[in-house]
Amino acid sequence: MGDNNSHSHHVGVGINSSSNSVSSQVSYFFKKLKNFWNIYKFGIVSTLLIFLLLEVFLNDNSKLNSKNLQKLNDLLMSNNLVDFNQTDIIGANNKDDSASPSSSSTHQLTKPPKKNPMDFYTIESRLKYYFPYHRKSEIENNIFQIWLTKADDKNFPTDCKPHIERWREVNDGFNHNLLSLNEVEESIVDYFKPTVPEIIEALRSLPHDRLKFEFLKYLVIYINGGLYADIDSVCIKPLKYWYDSKSISGKLIVGITNDFNDLNWEKLYNRRLQFSNNIFRAKSHHPFLAKLIARITYISFTQAELIKNSNWDEIFQNVDANGEPLVQFTGPSIFTDTLFEYLNSLKNSLYIRVAKNDRDKDIKPIIGPDIPEGQRYSYKSFSGAIAPSQVEDVIVLPPISFQGQPLKEDNYQSKNDEYDDDDSKKGYEKFYYARPLALTMWSSKKKSVSTNDINKKVE
Repeated sequence: MGDNNSHSHHVGVGINSSSNSVSSQVSYFFKKLKNFWNIYKFGIVSTLLIFLLLEVFLNDNSKLNSKNLQKLNDLLMSNNLVDFNQTDIIGANNKDDSASPSSSSTHQLTKPPKKNPMDFYTIESRLKYYFPYHRKSEIENNIFQIWLTKADDKNFPTDCKPHIERWREVNDGFNHNLLSLNEVEESIVDYFKPTVPEIIEALRSLPHDRLKFEFLKYLVIYINGGLYADIDSVCIKPLKYWYDSKSISGKLIVGITNDFNDLNWEKLYNRRLQFSNNIFRAKSHHPFLAKLIARITYISFTQAELIKNSNWDEIFQNVDANGEPLVQFTGPSIFTDTLFEYLNSLKNSLYIRVAKNDRDKDIKPIIGPDIPEGQRYSYKSFSGAIAPSQVEDVIVLPPISFQGQPLKEDNYQSKNDEYDDDDSKKGYEKFYYARPLALTMWSSKKKSVSTNDINKKVE
């Protein structure tokens, strides 16, 4: 009897041990699966999205129709469902001075991963390894402006020349550079070819100059640091008077270009809130720009055939109310999406709303798409802004900063009245720094939005 009981006891222990072992293995499997998804989910979803977007234009001999535009609009809006609150496992090779104080990096790379342009995180990690970000130094005093041709070319937009000269004149102490696409590309080749040649390969694969133009904006600032401004933008206030934080110096400065707080926003705009890539300022090798460059490079390789076979001249003719193309992977939309992705990758980040005053009482409830659970930063973080906000070393300026005040522009008696060369403007206007003029063939030409436009359905 004792032997039987003893045998039963041991059998019971064996069953429990086996059950625990299986349970542990299952738990381990799902943990690995979850980690894999957290790392690669954005790449997977973004690849599928780009494939679907461009597929619209390859169907029906690349001819656009209302049905395709509706499908396109729906697909663009589906990008808001992507969860950007992911873990960034990419580190840098400078332990003392390279990563952001709230960076989500979990380890340092001792050597660069091998070239693999089909993997987003490999591209990003190679950029961070070879070009570490030194956050303690200030943004370089450079101004870059780019156009298709040199200034002495007969096809250079002559209306832009006085505005280019103003950027140079009122910003003494800054190194001003006006470059053609070819000149910028040559400097990019010398910089990246020895270390991250996939960046050059991606750039040269782009089938349209406008795609290259947008990509080169990010590349030239990533390499040199400083301010980028389109040639048809006007400098209202000298850079020395632009806002900077007294607590954490800004190393990336961007401005809101569109903030349409209305239920029907998606009928008119690509994004509920969008940042401008016409004017921005950044420290060289800033990790946001590394992420943005890696994203564009990754798309260029993984969707090479679709990009090559698309009719980009036709695609660029279809724009939203802000004048931005509905389909783009180098312009303001990817700039905006990647910035939110970057902000949400920062761990325990410090968020500062710079100014609150009586005008805040008039702000309407914020309307827009649902935000994934756990995502800290979204359009809601900056909608209705009337002064700068800050997340770590990223400063987000209100719409007036790089867009101006359309309702007041007619009240200016002259250009000199609009300019603020001595930093004398007060209130909201003290944050008015520059604005676009829509003088080139690639300029975003805003459409006037009426009640009929808002209520009208996309057919």
